[in-house]
Amino acid sequence: MRVFRGRVNKSPKIYFYDTGLVKGDSGIIFENLVANSLQKHVSGLKDIKGEDKKLMYLRDKENREVDFAIIDEDEIDLLVEAKLSDTEISQHLRYFSTKNNLKAVQVVNNARHELSKSDLIRMVPAENFLKTLFM
Repeated sequence: MRVFRGRVNKSPKIYFYDTGLVKGDSGIIFENLVANSLQKHVSGLKDIKGEDKKLMYLRDKENREVDFAIIDEDEIDLLVEAKLSDTEISQHLRYFSTKNNLKAVQVVNNARHELSKSDLIRMVPAENFLKTLFM
């Protein structure tokens, strides 16, 4: 897998373990839920299996951003975008995935079916995606 040459940010966003503390609309609360689930996944793989995983967020100089990047041994393994009900792939997710040949998934809370938008990008109902996580 290619190494991404842009900027991967470690801590520009703040998430709460208790989603009841999140102020904002349902989309923000859902993104926080996905963040918690991905952090548990990454921590479990790191602590139990000894894998070198990290969870970060991706933004470039033009302020295009993707909610989450799962890093495996300093390379991006998967891009994840959390959406409440979008039926179209995020432009920024498509940009980073296509430009850097990276696997990507758009996790959609209100989606009913999984769709493959390309060889690299999938749109997945949240329930299906969250079931695949390690913890």
